[in-house]
Amino acid sequence: MTLIAGFVIINFMLLGTVYSSTCKPFQITKNNLNKALIGHSVREIKDINHQDCARTCMSLSVCKSIDFDRQEDICKLNDADRSSVDPSEIETKKGSIFSDISEWPSTMVGSCSSMPCKANQRCYQKGASHVCKFPWTCKDVKLCSSSYTDGEYWLYSGVLGGHMVKIYCAGMSTEEPLEYISVNEKANYGFNHWKSQFKAVLTRYRKIRVNIMEWKIIRKDTIFSKSSEDKSELPPLPYGTGSSCGCELCALGNFSISLQGTGLKFKKEVEWVTTGWKAKMINFQRNVDSNMISAKCGGNCGQCDPNGNLYIAYNQNDGKLCIFSLLKKRIKSYYLFTLCIMKQKF
Repeated sequence: MTLIAGFVIINFMLLGTVYSSTCKPFQITKNNLNKALIGHSVREIKDINHQDCARTCMSLSVCKSIDFDRQEDICKLNDADRSSVDPSEIETKKGSIFSDISEWPSTMVGSCSSMPCKANQRCYQKGASHVCKFPWTCKDVKLCSSSYTDGEYWLYSGVLGGHMVKIYCAGMSTEEPLEYISVNEKANYGFNHWKSQFKAVLTRYRKIRVNIMEWKIIRKDTIFSKSSEDKSELPPLPYGTGSSCGCELCALGNFSISLQGTGLKFKKEVEWVTTGWKAKMINFQRNVDSNMISAKCGGNCGQCDPNGNLYIAYNQNDGKLCIFSLLKKRIKSYYLFTLCIMKQKF
């Protein structure tokens, strides 16, 4: 009798019920408990409860089911459900709860339950209505479809006032894809010159990493940089840095950074400073739009760098590919029309 009672208590604790904010339950059954769908995860979210995991899935048209690890509070969003996979793809995993999103009450997400947004948008409940938002990060892009690979995508940034910016998403096959801005490597470089040891290294950047939530450049990320092969063994220069050693009156190092054609600019509040032994900086130049900056740097052994974080902002005068066409001619007047093309990958 004791054993039976004990079994009933354990069974109630393991199976049980999860209540949503609308008090309509999702029932955990033997078909859900200690199960996980393998090979269909499009995103992993940590430190989240079971209900919020389901709500996130419901707001995305790509999400069909969830795996929730209640021991670690980890949520995995899947692009397939029980009916669309082979039974062998649902494996035993202790502590995991697998469920089709259709098993949850749609009232948890209000008007978003009807999936009113496009495939590349996410639905957010707003009072009695809803709003559809485009991706803000490469993680959001990955949620749109698990088939998306590394490449250029248009993201909509709340930090930049909701403007659309072209971003290169790297590592889309991982759980943590990173954001980069593609730039012209001929205008984005740093030069380090050691006169006394006859060493020099030129580092060119074709993509720069950006913290998309704060819109600041991660200057020491050199994944998409290339340094001159002079066997000098000097390390690549951080983005926006120039340096040189061996000439007290000289500034033999230099740097150039440019965001032309990206729709972005360097914040004018960011200044450059010198560090090192008898360091100096000359010919510092910043254009009117603040999307091109350059300088010569050096000294006995010195360099110049941004003073703090290198923040960027939206530049309304840049970032569009415009094709000018002379379409009409009237007596002494010409009408010039501009067609601005912005390609979106979705």
